[in-house]
Amino acid sequence: MNNQDLNPDLAIAARDLGKRYEIYERPSDRLRQTLWRGRRRFYREFWALRGVTFDASRGAAVGLVGRNGSGKSTLLQILAGVLTPTTGEAILRGRTAAVLELGCAFSPEHTGRENALLSAQLLGMTRHEALEKLTKIERFAEIGDFFDRPLRVYSTGMYSRLAFAVYAHVDADVLLLDEIVSVGDSAFQRKCFRRIGDLRERGATIILATHDTAVVRRVCDTAVMLEAGCLHAVGRPAEVIDEYLAVLLSSSASAQRSTARLDFMPDPDEGTQSHQAVATSFKEEFMRQVPPKMRFSDAGKHDLVGGGPAIVSAAMVLDRGGQPVASVKVGEICTLRALLRVRLPVDHLACGFLIRDRFGQDIFGQTVTTEGLGIEGPLVAGDLIAIDVRFRCDLRQDTYFVTYGLGDLATEVQYFYASDLLEFRVEPQGTPIFGLTDLPYESEGWLISVDQVVPEERVAIESVRR
Repeated sequence: MNNQDLNPDLAIAARDLGKRYEIYERPSDRLRQTLWRGRRRFYREFWALRGVTFDASRGAAVGLVGRNGSGKSTLLQILAGVLTPTTGEAILRGRTAAVLELGCAFSPEHTGRENALLSAQLLGMTRHEALEKLTKIERFAEIGDFFDRPLRVYSTGMYSRLAFAVYAHVDADVLLLDEIVSVGDSAFQRKCFRRIGDLRERGATIILATHDTAVVRRVCDTAVMLEAGCLHAVGRPAEVIDEYLAVLLSSSASAQRSTARLDFMPDPDEGTQSHQAVATSFKEEFMRQVPPKMRFSDAGKHDLVGGGPAIVSAAMVLDRGGQPVASVKVGEICTLRALLRVRLPVDHLACGFLIRDRFGQDIFGQTVTTEGLGIEGPLVAGDLIAIDVRFRCDLRQDTYFVTYGLGDLATEVQYFYASDLLEFRVEPQGTPIFGLTDLPYESEGWLISVDQVVPEERVAIESVRR
């Protein structure tokens, strides 16, 4: 791959990257392999990475997701130059800073200032540049007098603050981050995200490996999913994350089926119901009134676990009068209704929902158990359960999507997951909402009367203005 032939807007170009390891059962097999000089194999091959190809533009943020052991860290180490790929190659343009482990080069006997100075130089800065950055690093870390104390007296949170502060001020063109965005408390995490945003505006390209899908949705432009060392999906974060969750849920279901007998049973007649929790409005004539975008009757497309004990067979939004609607106004009372169909006998069942906006941001979510609904178990095949979530819609005017999931809280096994299966619109009413939500507040707190200022103070104020 020729550097000059690449698109100048690309900061990272990875082509057919692969990493193979030789696994020897006994130490003596290594000697045998050397003596036979490749004429006979005394090892088995393990490909930690194989056939990975993707690009990253300048200023882009790429989220790297995948289960443990999928190859995320191996890929980052190859991009950082720590590992040599067995196949393929990668081109990174500009200064690269790889944050593969927070504070991996820190010395516990040296002060935070000394460690910051040394680490900045190890990450590619000159000593003069590192000295100029020390004040900013100290201010960003917010550890006070501990900046001049040995690291052996630091707490875990202070250690993480110092480490991220150093890495955030390297001014690299490419920044590789491996599971480090959960450092510190929530206030410090917000500062970290703001700093990442500043680096992106400056033109830095960021590769972020994490299990936190909310971070990928909020921060990244593109997501890359690895599975068993291979490239599984590349694209918009919301789509790749849904695929990632599907793989996670499928593996959870497989683990459950290996320890419990779950014979598939055909869907029973919905007319036979053993619970009074089913609303009469789920009759067929009612469903015909539901707008197409509000209706969810093809559960098979989203039943990611296959023959799970329960699925969501219908979902809709109801207005205050209980009628299905495609939109509600800001401040109106509305209801999210979901119909759960039990397909196999199950003792415990929990239903959770999550509301997202059109940018994929998580707005609100909750999980309710069968005990909270007052439904006596065990549940049997053929049961229909209607779950209503009634709330005042104080969301801003926009389009929203509802995700549903079913599972067992006790065993943490999920039976069903359907992302963004329900869409509804919030229409403005009166003054538009400029934030995410309409919080109640007292407008009197904004009013300040100039007449309350005494003449002497007013003269003083005017003199300052001049």
